[in-house]
Amino acid sequence: MAHTIEPQPIPIESQNAGHELRDSPFGPIVVGFISMAVLLGSSIIVVIFLLGYFGSNQIKSEEMFKNQSVGPQEQITLDIHLQVNPVRDLLELQQKNQHILETYGWVDPVKTRVHIPIEKAMEKALEQGFPSRENAPAK
Repeated sequence: MAHTIEPQPIPIESQNAGHELRDSPFGPIVVGFISMAVLLGSSIIVVIFLLGYFGSNQIKSEEMFKNQSVGPQEQITLDIHLQVNPVRDLLELQQKNQHILETYGWVDPVKTRVHIPIEKAMEKALEQGFPSRENAPAK
């Protein structure tokens, strides 16, 4: 049988004062704090267990990769940086791209591929003309 707390009538003194003059019941407050402490303690135990379980698996996987022989030319290095100043980085990227669009340079020296300024490329495209259909139907 569930225990229910019946609402009690508000005393006349509290109504006249405009606020509650009675103390809160002590039992439900203690039960609430004990329940929260049990929940917190069990959560901590579960987290510690999971960290121990997954942490030991990580050590096993690191040992597995450590035993594989990797030559110096096969080593992978990650060059990861946080973007500290995104506005400056964007401006630098735009300046670099603008420089590429406005200057001559090598794209691939081995295949002898170069890039030319965009203005020159547009002029060359206009000089050479664009492909067109010979007998295109009129719209």
